[in-house]
Amino acid sequence: MYQVDTISEQLELIQNMSDEDMFFGSISPEEGETIMEILSEVANGANHNCVHSIDITNHNDTNVTMQCVFCWKGIEYSVELDDGNWNGTVINDWVWEWGFLNHYELLPIQYNIMPLSFPDDPISVHLLLTKWERMIESRKLDYVIYNYAYDRFVESDPFIQSLHHYNEMAKSEGFKIVTQPVADQFREELMKVIK
Repeated sequence: MYQVDTISEQLELIQNMSDEDMFFGSISPEEGETIMEILSEVANGANHNCVHSIDITNHNDTNVTMQCVFCWKGIEYSVELDDGNWNGTVINDWVWEWGFLNHYELLPIQYNIMPLSFPDDPISVHLLLTKWERMIESRKLDYVIYNYAYDRFVESDPFIQSLHHYNEMAKSEGFKIVTQPVADQFREELMKVIK
């Protein structure tokens, strides 16, 4: 098992992994055989509900290259594979949407919003907590948080302009983007004021 602490360590590990390692790192080993069978069947003309946007290139009667979108447990994967008697079924490319190598215990850093201010009287704290809950429930800033988290993951420079832009968008609503543990700690401190 791998345990890494920083985004740069995650990126370094991911960049050094083969596509097969990426495949088996993003799903459980038990599921790998089933998924390979499904993909091989689809590459050879079968239909499965979990595979769509299929593009197959026939090299000869028995060997094909397939590109598709594969859905598994709510996550979409972009897949390219070769199938046939040349090498069996071989994954050439396996990319997933925020499916950070759970087999290797790599997890993305989770972000959330938290209020900009910390009022000290119980009534203001209660109003702030209510506003915070409503903002989270409305999902108004979800795309901002998602884009911020994505840019933080793929960019090694924490001061890129897009991060500033996302923070400004959150700030216009009275919040800032922070890691989930920081937001949780802030909420705990607010709760102490109203108890």
